[in-house]
Amino acid sequence: MKKTIFFVILAVLFANLMFTGYQCGSAEMTSSKLYMQRSEWDNAKDQLQKELAKRPENYEAWYWLGRVNHEKKNYPEMLSAFNSSLKLSGQFKKEIDAIRMSVWAQTFNKGVEYYNSALGSEPDKAPEFFDKAITQLKTAITVQPDSFPPYRVLALTYYGMKDRSNAETYLKEAIARQNDGQLGRILGGIYYDRAMSLRAEASKLESPQKEEAIAKVNNVFNQAIQALEHALVASPNDAPILIILNDSYIAAGRTEDAMNSYRRAIVADPNNKLVHYNYGVLLLRATNFAEAAEQFEIALNLDNNFTDALYNVSATYMQWGARMKEKAEAEIKDDKNKQLDKSFEEKFRKAKGFLERLVKLSENDVAAWETLGMANTLLNIPKDAKAAFDKADSLRKAK
Repeated sequence: MKKTIFFVILAVLFANLMFTGYQCGSAEMTSSKLYMQRSEWDNAKDQLQKELAKRPENYEAWYWLGRVNHEKKNYPEMLSAFNSSLKLSGQFKKEIDAIRMSVWAQTFNKGVEYYNSALGSEPDKAPEFFDKAITQLKTAITVQPDSFPPYRVLALTYYGMKDRSNAETYLKEAIARQNDGQLGRILGGIYYDRAMSLRAEASKLESPQKEEAIAKVNNVFNQAIQALEHALVASPNDAPILIILNDSYIAAGRTEDAMNSYRRAIVADPNNKLVHYNYGVLLLRATNFAEAAEQFEIALNLDNNFTDALYNVSATYMQWGARMKEKAEAEIKDDKNKQLDKSFEEKFRKAKGFLERLVKLSENDVAAWETLGMANTLLNIPKDAKAAFDKADSLRKAK
């Protein structure tokens, strides 16, 4: 019995020696842990690197090397060490995940803080805060590459710096992770501005370079449209998105798409005079006079002094009246007993009323005075017609 107890005690002591030997490990591991206890991070790192040079399969050493780099705020090396540990073993995965999340939260929050400081600072101070925000946010991305928020703020940071190239890169990265209406609108706006700039350059070229340049312009407009349509999925009633999308459709020659988009924009923002006005311009181009006039008049109800709307609504009624007059005269051409339908005069009177409002607001507008003269002529008011034409002539001579 005593002999049996002796062998049991011996076995336990042997096991304890084995465990103690594993825990203490090499001299380098023991030294590194002593240095870590004293917060001597450089010395601890040196010992861990020596250990790993001898035993690169030591996942515990890789883990502690990651911890040391975390204390030194050397995050790229921290991640590299943690990844090496996880490749060899998952024993420290829980601890590694917690540290990563902690670093992510700290750097992301600091990045947001610097970004907000840049927005609220004087122009000469903003670049410094933006640069600090970028450093923090890129660290957050390095720690958690699939996390959406740092990409979002980083994209806005570059956009705030007017760095369109980097803004575009990170806008696309952010949107790939999560569709976001604001980011999509910004990305679409970048493409739209680029396309308009390219169009201006293309207009100065000669064939065949001009055709190639125009093809490139259309491709960039389509990029804008694609980005904005995708943004609408996230924010279906976002009026600013719809406005830029409408402009992109028009610039790309996609009139029917623009028409549908403007209808959506009006529902989303019925009190936006520019939406009604721009939709009216499209309708006028399509010679849909009744609906065009309606949209211009809604815009004028929202802003009585909206001179562009006054000019276009008067142009709408002038063209509408001219079309009706031409049709009425054609109908009596072969039938002298039939009387001329003069309902077109109502359209000219409408035009006259809007033009009189316009010249009060824009007294030096030659085109407005001439159009008013034409309206008075068509309404057979020669005195008023002469006065309007004389005013246009005097303005033209004054220039």
